[in-house]
Amino acid sequence: MADVAHRANVSTMTVSRAFKRDASVSADTRDRILQ
Repeated sequence: MADVAHRANVSTMTVSRAFKRDASVSADTRDRILQ
């Protein structure tokens, strides 16, 4: 998860929230993480 966060330039918590489909993560950020 840390590697994904580093590559997407976000925190590990943001990656975790993106995988859980948390509404606090914008669609753009979620797309960047999932790439």
